[in-house]
Amino acid sequence: MGFARNQADEQEARRQVAIEIAVRVGLLKCCEDHHYEFDPLEDNFEDAYRLANPLISKGDPQVNLFNGDRKALTDLLQKINQDFGEACPGCEKREKE
Repeated sequence: MGFARNQADEQEARRQVAIEIAVRVGLLKCCEDHHYEFDPLEDNFEDAYRLANPLISKGDPQVNLFNGDRKALTDLLQKINQDFGEACPGCEKREKE
């Protein structure tokens, strides 16, 4: 169980790095009120790649989990927005009340 848990923890940590990069370039947005990420449907993948690639090349500590594997990071960025809705869940809930 230890190995599986460590692997799951590493995958989640990689996912968090990809989310941070996606938010920095506008691929994802973060609601200022509820702090949930959501997909504004801007599909800003090229900007995400332009930020991620130099981070990998420089060995930036933010992307150390990827061990220089640029493809792993860009692949994750390519599908990260699939995990998010088009609006903040907190705002949607508030609107329904």
